[in-house]
Amino acid sequence: PTRHSSVSTVSALISLCHGWDVQVSESVTAVDGSCVTLPCKTSSHSHVVWYLYRKASSPVVYSKNSGDITDSFRRRTSVSGDPAQGDCSLKIDRVRSDDNGEILYPWIHPDTGNQYHYTTINVEKPRTPEISIESSQVEGTLFSAHCAVQHSCPSSPPSVQWFGLSILSDSVTTTKNQDGLWTSVTQAQFRPNHQDHEKSLSCQSSYSSKTLRSNALKINVLYAPTNVRITGTEGAIIEGKSVSLTCTSNSNPPPIDYEWYLNQVFSTNQSKAEFFLEQVKRDTSVSCTARNSYGRGQSEETELKVHFPPTILLDSACSDWTGGMRCVCRAEAEPRASITWMVNGSSFLPPNFTALANYTGRVTVSELTGPLTLNVSCEASNYLDRSSYEIPMHQPLSGGTVGFILAAVLFVVLGIVVVAVICLKKRRKPLSADSSKRSHTDLSGLHTRKCETDDTIYMNDTGHLYTDTMRHHPTQKNEIDVIYENY
Repeated sequence: PTRHSSVSTVSALISLCHGWDVQVSESVTAVDGSCVTLPCKTSSHSHVVWYLYRKASSPVVYSKNSGDITDSFRRRTSVSGDPAQGDCSLKIDRVRSDDNGEILYPWIHPDTGNQYHYTTINVEKPRTPEISIESSQVEGTLFSAHCAVQHSCPSSPPSVQWFGLSILSDSVTTTKNQDGLWTSVTQAQFRPNHQDHEKSLSCQSSYSSKTLRSNALKINVLYAPTNVRITGTEGAIIEGKSVSLTCTSNSNPPPIDYEWYLNQVFSTNQSKAEFFLEQVKRDTSVSCTARNSYGRGQSEETELKVHFPPTILLDSACSDWTGGMRCVCRAEAEPRASITWMVNGSSFLPPNFTALANYTGRVTVSELTGPLTLNVSCEASNYLDRSSYEIPMHQPLSGGTVGFILAAVLFVVLGIVVVAVICLKKRRKPLSADSSKRSHTDLSGLHTRKCETDDTIYMNDTGHLYTDTMRHHPTQKNEIDVIYENY
C-alpha cells in the first residue's frame, strides 16, 4: 500500500477509537452579496455534510446529494477542499442578509462518532467603495486612480466599473484585514485631455445583484491654452478709428502672457488679454497667441471688418460705342457703394440711356450706354460718405480721320520711292567735274533738294523738276526724260 493509504488508514483507526477531531471557527463575518468560507479542518475522511442548527431538526446545508439540501441554501454551497488532506471547509455564495446569525456545523464521514462543532455567520452590509486619485493630472500624461472595495470573498472579489473617463488599464490587489474581511484595491490608469477637465470620476462595485458607487471626484486637468480666439472683431470698424480686441482661450492654469500679430507680423507681447489697436486700416488681419506653463495656443488669423467711404477709381471713363457712347464708373468701398449717373446735370436718365451694375469684391462697376453726350458724371455712396466724378471722354479715331492719316503716310512713302529711284539713276551716269562746281545761289524762287551726287534737282513754284544741266543746256525733250538722261 502507498504512504497516503497508510495515513488514511491510521487516521480512520484513530477516529474509530476516539471520534473525529474537527477544528472550525466559532464565527465568520460575511458581506451581504459576497461569498464567505467557513473554515473546517480534520483528518483524512470520506466526505462531509454540513447542517443548519435547529432545535427540532437539522436541515442539510451541503451534501453530495444536492436533493437533500434545504431550499434556502440550494445552489449556494460547495466544498472544494481535498478530504484526503482533511479539508472540510464550506463555501457559501451570494450571502444574504437573512443568513445573519445562522449556526452551522459539519458532520464527518465515515460516521465514527462526531461531536458538534458550531460556526455562527455574521452578515454585514457592504460598504461604499472608496476612491482616490493622484493630486494632479496633466493633459496627455498617464495618471492613476484607486478604488478600494471591502468583501468576504478573496477568491471572487466584487467587480469594479469606472465612470467619467475612459480607462486604459487596471489591476487588482487583495489583502486580508484584521477583522477577517478582505480589501481589494483596483488601480486604473487614464490619459486625460483638456475636455476631461472638471469631469467627475467615480467607481462602482458589484456584489452579485447589489451595486454601490463611490463618491465622485472632479478631475483637475492641467493643459496648454486651447480654443484661442479673438473677440471684438464681430462688428464693423470705421477706417481710421480705434478698436479694442481680446484674446480668449481655455486653459488650466490661465495664460501668463499674450502675443499679437498684425498681418502675420509680430506686433507686441503683453500680460493682459486686451489689445488696443489704433488707426485701423483696411486689409488688416490679426491673430494672437496665449501661453501658460504647459504650452501655448494660437488663434486663427481674423481679418477685421473695416468700413470706408467710396473712392471712384481713375480708370472710370467714357468712349465711343456703336454710334453712341459707353461710360464705366468703378468705385471701391466697404460696404459696397451704390452708383448713380447724371447726364447733363440731371440724375434722371433719359429713356434712351441704360445703366447696369455688377460687383467684384469691394468694387462696384456701373456701365452707362446711350447717345453721345459731353456732360456725364457718376456718384458713388454708402452710409459713410459719397463721392462724385465727371467722366472724361476718350474718343476713338473716326473713319475719316483714319483715312486721311493713311493717305498722308502713303504719299510720303511714294515720295521717298521717287527720290530713291532718281538717286539710283544718277549713280549710273555721273556728271562732269565742271557741272559739280556750278553755283546754285542765283536761282531765286526755287526749292532745292540735294542728292548724294554732284548735281542738284530743282522744283519751281509750279512743281516742275529740272537740274543745272537743263538750265544751261535747253532742250525740247520732256523734262522727266532729260532728268533721267542726265542721271
